[in-house]
Order: sequence, then C-alpha cells, then structure tokens
Amino acid sequence: MAADIDPRHPVLAAERRRAAALVARDATALAALLDPGLRYVHAPGACHDHDALLRFVAEGPRFLAVELAPEQLLDFGTAAVLCGRLHLRLQRGEAPVVEAFSWVTAVWRRGSDGVWRLAVFQSTKQNELTPE
Repeated sequence: MAADIDPRHPVLAAERRRAAALVARDATALAALLDPGLRYVHAPGACHDHDALLRFVAEGPRFLAVELAPEQLLDFGTAAVLCGRLHLRLQRGEAPVVEAFSWVTAVWRRGSDGVWRLAVFQSTKQNELTPE
C-alpha cells in the first residue's frame, strides 16, 4: 500500500468487504456495497450495471481470490477515487484456474446515510508491456 494511504480509511474497508463478497458469492453483501447507478467495466471489456453485475457474480466464473493493492486514494468528501493493482484468481466451471492482473480505478460514493458504495469500476489488463 502506498505510504500516504491511511489503511483505516472506510473505502479500503468497503473494498475488502467487496472482495470477500465476490469470493463468497454473497449477493446480499455485494449489493449493499454497490451504488444503484453502478457502471462496472471488466478488463476484457464487458460492462455491467448494478443488476447485471450481481447476475454475473452469481452465474459467472467463481472468484477464488480478489486482492486489490491500493496505490492511490483521493478522498473528496462525498466521493473517493481508489487506484491500484488487482490480482484475481478465478475459475470457469471445471476449466483450469486463471490468474488475472489489472490496473483498477474505482469511484466510491458516500451516500446520505454515510455508507460508501461503489459507483464506477474500470479495470485495464496489465501485461508484460505495462510499465511499473
């Protein structure tokens, strides 16, 4: 984690809960962390709104590990931008486990109830040509 990021920031806690919900396929926990207007863009290019993402998580590949290493967190009060590297381990059916690495920009919005919810997620595949 970048030295200037407070590891106790509530967005990081929300991100950890999101990762745990993906691995557990816990649609209820995940739904509570998603903004109703969510726009979620996966590294391969698929794009989901709130409901489509919940269906994808329930019916799509099984997430075995979801680990986001934060590199930047910009808190604007009612919104926060979280940038970092994402490492996924996933499996589609009985196919071999796949590891995926990507750069992520996520926008979290704090609602009037004080709860942080994911509003925008953009992932870009990291490859051998991606500079460090």
